[in-house]
Amino acid sequence: MNEPTTDKFVEAEVNDFIPDVKKGLKNDFTPQANERNCYHVELVKSKFDTKTGKDNSIRHIQKFEKEEWSNFEKNKERLGFDTVNILWNPNNQ
Repeated sequence: MNEPTTDKFVEAEVNDFIPDVKKGLKNDFTPQANERNCYHVELVKSKFDTKTGKDNSIRHIQKFEKEEWSNFEKNKERLGFDTVNILWNPNNQ
């Protein structure tokens, strides 16, 4: 996977990575050295096709600094995110 050139992962990189998260390999995630002080999380807004039942959920990976994470964690349901998978917690390292 190419190194991201901005603060956000490009969609192709996210789509390449998310299947690994689904397989339970999220513990293998290690951010770049200069980003290890941030939380890295997979966010999911669940969405299903009412006719087919197909999962059309919107998934992306986002980085949060500690204060931002604290605020997000309090408000994630209100913002429409029902699933949050922590890929990297800087407090556990």
